[in-house]
Amino acid sequence: ALNLRGSLLAAYRAWGNHSAAGFALGRLDRRMHDVLGLWFNPGLLQVDLVDSHSPAEVQDAATGVAEAVLQDLLGPGMSLFAKHHRCFSISHPHMTSSFGSASPRPLLVAHASLLEELPRSLREAVQPSASANGGGRLGCVWALGVVESASA
Repeated sequence: ALNLRGSLLAAYRAWGNHSAAGFALGRLDRRMHDVLGLWFNPGLLQVDLVDSHSPAEVQDAATGVAEAVLQDLLGPGMSLFAKHHRCFSISHPHMTSSFGSASPRPLLVAHASLLEELPRSLREAVQPSASANGGGRLGCVWALGVVESASA
């Protein structure tokens, strides 16, 4: 549906809004926008905590987003499920995984750390001092990522 809307917008721009075809494409795009707005209504989206008990596909998506942001910073001893880390997936309950899993495929993954104070660097956000120990008062989001489809 999103690819269809992208194609509609491209065709609309090519035809322009002063032709009959452009006018029709513009109306169709507005209807698609309304339908997608209903489909992705915040009340329909599902937010889940990602932890070691989450489905493997969700954990893989969370790891992929973290690795894309951190690259070399995420060392072999670093766990995404440490006390100070929180990871959430946002999904639509009717969008299932391409692997046939019953759990919804995440649309977006968000990583955050609980800290005592604002970090001065990404390293401090991801690897806070030992004194923080997961009891921080401040949530610092350090990665937001769109989960790519397995078929892409």
